[in-house]
Amino acid sequence: MDSRSAGTVGHIRRALSNLVPACLALLAALVAGCGGGGAGVSTDDSTPSDFAIQADGLCVEAQAQLTGATEIGFPADRGQALELAQKVVPIQADLLAELDSIDPPDDQRGEWQRFLRVRRETLSLNRELVIALENGRDDAARKLGAQVEELGDRSRALASALGLRACAGVLPRAARADIEAVITRVETGADPLVCSEAFTESFLERFAGRGNPVAACVRRFSRVAPALASVVESVRGTGPAATARSTPTGGEYDGEWLTYSLVKLGSSWRINGMRRDDDR
Repeated sequence: MDSRSAGTVGHIRRALSNLVPACLALLAALVAGCGGGGAGVSTDDSTPSDFAIQADGLCVEAQAQLTGATEIGFPADRGQALELAQKVVPIQADLLAELDSIDPPDDQRGEWQRFLRVRRETLSLNRELVIALENGRDDAARKLGAQVEELGDRSRALASALGLRACAGVLPRAARADIEAVITRVETGADPLVCSEAFTESFLERFAGRGNPVAACVRRFSRVAPALASVVESVRGTGPAATARSTPTGGEYDGEWLTYSLVKLGSSWRINGMRRDDDR
């Protein structure tokens, strides 16, 4: 993110605590979550099997439930992390029960059971994460978050091998292109209309300042120059929710990684969370 957005990102950076790994793990609890590319994740748009359509449909439905249940992008503190965790865990448990009822093709049965086993381990760790957050055990929450993110990589690889694009967090090419365009516009453009067209209202209300959030965002965009270029990568998502990483060239965050969470409102993808990655 370039320096003209420094105010908005600055609010996020000051608000985020050392609970970041735990917070990101919650975002990974249902589908792909945040972070790097993920080993084995396919990006082709070939026709899925009936089995894949059934499983992916459940993953999309679960993600839609979570998106509708919370406006949180990236949790800013322990309270928001706990709120998100308390909503993620029951949705994740219901999803696992429904996935467990699917009868896979014989030649995929072994890999399907391995996928379900990883999902069970993830659910168990997320339940422990809720308890750690409830009791203010930040060190334990960070360790659990790191374990959940590792399981997320395994889950994505297994889902991809099974041909489950939604459960692996693989969006259609058109959606990935739309998300890349939104982030690039925010980072490299000079148009203050992005404040009303590229962000969710809840994001602006949380991080753009007091008073009129759109007006506060416009003021920040008008003060500084945009980045020269931006490279957007690791775009993943399921249904109406997605995450992506970018590396801007120029501006305050030149060469750094920024991670975004996005939601689809109507036909448009909008940024609902944004954070600076200190560790790649």
